[in-house]
Amino acid sequence: MSFLKADPDKATTGDFQPVDKGEYEVFVSEVKQETSKQKGTPGVAITFTIRDDISGQKFGRRKIFDRLWISDAAMWRFNNLAVACGAPKGQEFATVEDFMRFIQSKPLIIGIDHESYTANDGTPKVREAVRYFKQSKVGGTGPAPESNVNPFAGVETPIDISDDDLPF
Repeated sequence: MSFLKADPDKATTGDFQPVDKGEYEVFVSEVKQETSKQKGTPGVAITFTIRDDISGQKFGRRKIFDRLWISDAAMWRFNNLAVACGAPKGQEFATVEDFMRFIQSKPLIIGIDHESYTANDGTPKVREAVRYFKQSKVGGTGPAPESNVNPFAGVETPIDISDDDLPF
């Protein structure tokens, strides 16, 4: 049996259709800092994963991407996201890193709309746009982010494990 039999009739173009407009229960699945290429504005790139454990909700496991740019004019979005993720009134975040750690894996509802744009090749396209954040009606905790930490880094001596310590 071969690994793969190529079939052009089953190949996709890579063009994803946006999810339907509406509200979706999601988890914050990835949060990272970035800087805009045009103006050098610092920001936070957020990946939301549509939950697949909600009865009747379509598009489970699809990723929705959003960016929040750090500026006085945009802090309302950070506030709305923090509140939707369960931040109590008066909670302060000393750094953007504290904010990022707080929202990671949190459940919430996002409101999706569509916006038109022109792709690099000049063709008109439509993509999802996150318009608002609300507290989750279901709760829960999303998967923990993947860690790049090697627990054995810096260990120079071999780890001695006897056969008696193995479960098999």
